[in-house]
Amino acid sequence: MRLKRKIKLLILLLCILAMPASAQENIKKFGIGLGYHSASIVGDSVRPFDISFRYRINERHTLTLYAPLWVKNDKEVEPKDYEVPSYARKEDMEKHKATTKHFLWGIGIAYDYSFYQLSNFTFFAGAKIDYQEYKDRNDLQYVSYTPLHEVHGRDYEYGDFRVEDVMQYDWYRARALSLTPHAGIRFTTSRLSVEGAFNLGISRLHRQAYSQTKSEEKNGSSNYIGESFYPHKDRIEYFIRPELSINMYYYF
Repeated sequence: MRLKRKIKLLILLLCILAMPASAQENIKKFGIGLGYHSASIVGDSVRPFDISFRYRINERHTLTLYAPLWVKNDKEVEPKDYEVPSYARKEDMEKHKATTKHFLWGIGIAYDYSFYQLSNFTFFAGAKIDYQEYKDRNDLQYVSYTPLHEVHGRDYEYGDFRVEDVMQYDWYRARALSLTPHAGIRFTTSRLSVEGAFNLGISRLHRQAYSQTKSEEKNGSSNYIGESFYPHKDRIEYFIRPELSINMYYYF
């Protein structure tokens, strides 16, 4: 009789130990996070951050909605001391300005499955699909001096030129849809988790380029707008790119 009772107690204890962690404790389902990636659809020169929202279905299954983002502005620094041609006006030379604006954004969804757990460490694997768009715009502003005629026996003067304010814009754009298998390790506490992952992005990338030039004469007598498209730069590519990521989540 005692043996049967011991066997029953042992079976009950094994059942309790075998129960999933979600039955032993109320895991926190929702989390928000920040992440960093070592590369993007345009290579490792652009390394975006991401903002994410996570839902833990249970201890093993996780869904994540995320948005990669990267912004950078470059401004050309002109030397303070430079020689102004005798025919030019210094205020025209000071209008020279060149800036470059980089911007990447995207949206994606990820799923992962936790296949092994050791204390607070969890090993997981899964896949994600996302759309990313990258834009690179170069702006150049300057004053153009074009001779109206030849001069002889004297130097050029300001009135010998057609003087125009010029704005030149150059755009480069890349858009990609990617399927990315991933695997990694996660350290989790009751409210925080930190994870690192290896990602293998399989992408379809569409590249495009475009430019526009606007000019206006100083006296306002004429304006010009020119546009250029680059068919040879309008192309679709397929590639596989490995990259690493690290993310931190807070659960509430």
